[in-house]
Amino acid sequence: MNDREFDALLQAACAREGAAELAAAGLAGRRPGRVARVVLIAAVCAVLLSLGVAALWPRLELKRTGRDSFALGVEKSGENAPAVTGITFATLPEGYAIVESHSDPEDRWAAVTIATPDPDAELTVTKYALDCGQGYKIEKVGGTVPADLDPVKQVMEEYVVLDSPDDLTLEALQKGSTVVYPAADCYYEASYVGVDLEDVCAILQNLR
Repeated sequence: MNDREFDALLQAACAREGAAELAAAGLAGRRPGRVARVVLIAAVCAVLLSLGVAALWPRLELKRTGRDSFALGVEKSGENAPAVTGITFATLPEGYAIVESHSDPEDRWAAVTIATPDPDAELTVTKYALDCGQGYKIEKVGGTVPADLDPVKQVMEEYVVLDSPDDLTLEALQKGSTVVYPAADCYYEASYVGVDLEDVCAILQNLR
């Protein structure tokens, strides 16, 4: 059962419980005590819902850290984050091939570069341990940046931050050029400028 199915089941259970309480109360709208109890039950269900999702997927955040910098990391990584042993693809579409593969000696990250049918485009996928934060620095190359342009904000807007692999859709990828999302024991970052989005979606949905 994935997190969305869990959400749906729990929400349905909350609705049934609330309806049962209202029926048992009889004209519950006129009895504040009963209404309060129904609200309490709904609140408990909401807490369980959030705990259930949090238990499956950590929460990613992308935040500004300075005038020319920002960072990506897990909001609450927990202790003893699992080591990253590499990235495995179940399959690659025709015309795609791994051209570079790198890994951290301390098993905190692994990265793969994939050539695409378009020689001017490439897909890069990086896998990070949950306790491995990634910092970014905006380098101004060639000339000055207009005073009314915020380069950090501009770059950060190219990121699509998702809550889980279940949210990897074509529509989501269309909102930027780099997608980041957590899995149960790591998180991924993938840059796909100029790459066919249907292929990107298929590749990322079959990571191991």
